[in-house]
Amino acid sequence: MKKQLLYISVVASLFFLNTGKGQSYKFYENEGFENGLGQWKNVDYDNIDWISQSGPTPSRGTGPNGASKGNKYLYLEASHGNHNKAGSIVRELDFTNAENPVLALDHMIHGQDSGRLWLIVVYGDNDHRHIPIATGEGGNSKQEWQRARIPLKDFVGGKVQLTIRGITGSGYRGDVAIDAVTVYEKIVEKTYYAFHENESFEKGFGQWENVDYDNIDWTRQSGPTPSRGTGPNGASKGNKYLYLEASHGNHNKAGSIVRELDFTNAENPVLALDHMIHGQDGGRLWLIVVYGDNDHVHIPIATGERENSKQEWQRARIPLKDFVGGKVQLTIRGITGSGYRGDVAIDAVAVYEKIVEYEGYEKETTATAQKTAIDETETMAMDFGNEDNDGTTLKLYPNPARTNVNVSFFVQRSREQHGILNMYDLMGNKVLETKIPIRQGKNQHLLDIGSYTSGIYIVTLLTEETVMKSKLIIK
Repeated sequence: MKKQLLYISVVASLFFLNTGKGQSYKFYENEGFENGLGQWKNVDYDNIDWISQSGPTPSRGTGPNGASKGNKYLYLEASHGNHNKAGSIVRELDFTNAENPVLALDHMIHGQDSGRLWLIVVYGDNDHRHIPIATGEGGNSKQEWQRARIPLKDFVGGKVQLTIRGITGSGYRGDVAIDAVTVYEKIVEKTYYAFHENESFEKGFGQWENVDYDNIDWTRQSGPTPSRGTGPNGASKGNKYLYLEASHGNHNKAGSIVRELDFTNAENPVLALDHMIHGQDGGRLWLIVVYGDNDHVHIPIATGERENSKQEWQRARIPLKDFVGGKVQLTIRGITGSGYRGDVAIDAVAVYEKIVEYEGYEKETTATAQKTAIDETETMAMDFGNEDNDGTTLKLYPNPARTNVNVSFFVQRSREQHGILNMYDLMGNKVLETKIPIRQGKNQHLLDIGSYTSGIYIVTLLTEETVMKSKLIIK
């Protein structure tokens, strides 16, 4: 397994969930003949050449009506005395490090005077192997492209020369056509999730603990919270969840749970949790990470400004790869809203890494070769909500922008001199963090974005009172 050793130190202390096998493809050749023959060449020792064509071939009753993919394909013309004539294209590939390559191509031998198609492989000490692709007896009465796949694992270990050789039929209705020639290996990948933490609070708090320095404690609950018009009706998974109760004078009160994890051998951990801040007096939710030499990072999870009117659990995912290399302390901190309808709830807290083990290569037998993504892909993106924050909207203009963007926002009151402006790409990677001064009233700052690549980004502004966020498109 090619990458297994890279993960040994991580997985020894973790447990796994096997999500099954996925696949991707390594291509040695992927030619659709849209812009010529690519790396293939007509040989000079045969009778006729392969011709690039779009639409039908000139003769009726033979050949395709168009390409199998795109607009162009190659064919051998059987008219004008070209009966039983051979034409070949050739190219060289390096299979020194290959394991189980496959050649796949679309072909059509349609017509009463049908021709033939072969693959010739030259390898080793000038050894030759002739492999039939299509004999053409009886032709293809439905005038349909066929997909052929030929295993080439017998020829790995060095350079090979591949020749696709067609022979036209015995009459003018004996054209031979090919398209979409690929040489590839299908990489079989086994995907796991390695969990540093996976807690749904069914039997308690697990390794999490309420802190003694905050105002209120998180409470385990099943079913709805006591107050109407706030909180969930039940757990997101299982029967239990945690929540902060905003009633009984617990307005604007903070509660935190904390635990320590060892990220010494971690590579790209992610914290994910379900949260609900439902109610007219909505609260807030943060993740606080303590790492290194007691460095602290405050990451907003949900601001709660009346953002969840549907009383639905939301899933947040927060990349933690900036904190790997040692032990970290994670604190999930909630602050209740300004009234009794300001409960804050969490459930299904997981800290995990996605691990892919490469099991080698597998022969393609059924599906057309194409580049595909790994199954169960988990994007490392934070779940940002609506860009409107109840009077605290972060405005970015011009948007889209290329070199500079104005960041504008309004603050009702300010008890601090600076805020933290962050920018994330859509994979959740923090690409910018800077302090900016804040004053009461309207604020405006010019942000230099000239060094960032084109794409979509999320910009957030963190203050003690709130978090503002907006989408930025860099041209």
